[in-house]
Amino acid sequence: AGPYAQPMHMSADGRGVYGQGPGAYGAQPQAQPVPPAQQLWPLRMRGLPFDSTELDVAEFFYPLPLAPYGVSLQYHPPPAPNVPPRPKGEAYVAFSSEEVRALALDRHKQLMRTRYIELFEVSEADFAQSLH
Repeated sequence: AGPYAQPMHMSADGRGVYGQGPGAYGAQPQAQPVPPAQQLWPLRMRGLPFDSTELDVAEFFYPLPLAPYGVSLQYHPPPAPNVPPRPKGEAYVAFSSEEVRALALDRHKQLMRTRYIELFEVSEADFAQSLH
């Protein structure tokens, strides 16, 4: 695995957590820029349950390693100040190799809870835009 691939660890409550520290999947999400030298192989996910978390996305692809900060859940713009944004049911997911992304694409149309998940290849630029 490359330098940005993270193994999955078990948390105290028995759930899998990718990486370590505050940015680990399953910890508090923190938007972090991806180092530009690292090539990423992203996918777009569509059809997520609206209450999905970064950990749910990581578990959907388990045991495939995700790139650090490789999950970007998408939200509609807030309708008014002090109103939380609504989830779109979409996410962008980055992998550290083309081979891992190809294995991830095998999960196209598989279920996450009761929802069929569609997967689409996207560019690194699309993934970078999803972080803003």
